[in-house]
Amino acid sequence: AYVQRVRVGSNVAFTDSAGNVWSGDRAYSPGAFGYTQGGYLWSTSATIANTPDTPLFQNNRHDATVTYRFDVPNGTYQVRLRFAEIYPNSFGAGRRVFNVAIGGTPVLQNFDIFVAAGGGNRELQRSFPVTVADGQLNVGFGSVVSQAAINAIQVVQTNPGGPTSTPTLSPSSTATPTPTPQATATATPAPTDTPTPLATVTNT
Repeated sequence: AYVQRVRVGSNVAFTDSAGNVWSGDRAYSPGAFGYTQGGYLWSTSATIANTPDTPLFQNNRHDATVTYRFDVPNGTYQVRLRFAEIYPNSFGAGRRVFNVAIGGTPVLQNFDIFVAAGGGNRELQRSFPVTVADGQLNVGFGSVVSQAAINAIQVVQTNPGGPTSTPTLSPSSTATPTPTPQATATATPAPTDTPTPLATVTNT
């Protein structure tokens, strides 16, 4: 069965506390996986709360639009998105807000990592089942305020073969328990992240 784990924002592979190997980030190439949009990276040395796997969350890829494509066998998959707000200027409600779609279907709307995780440098997960019938699994992140960001993506096939209908999504969520976020004053959107951009990648 197909399994792909991506350590977004770092080209170095990582083995987590459960023994799972996360591949280094890469540009998409046909027959494989990788990002097709999203030219900026950010990293931190801070410890990430609520996870034994801090290195997996110390990097992100961010931009107004970030997209990843996985060329996969048809079937049913569980897509797990892993986040942590690691950019200090985005430590506040409303400072980074974005939407997420899988296969073109919205799964998260006006998503704020800082609010959902209960603060900065805290791990957060969201998981969605998806059926693929055209050999492509696309995950897209689109900015609402500041830039969209993602730290890690896991794609695991749960039922090979699958139907031949149009891909469908039935979103569900799993989040690591976190403290209730403190009240936050009305936030003013922070300036766009400005780390050094990567070299331009020609999408396939």
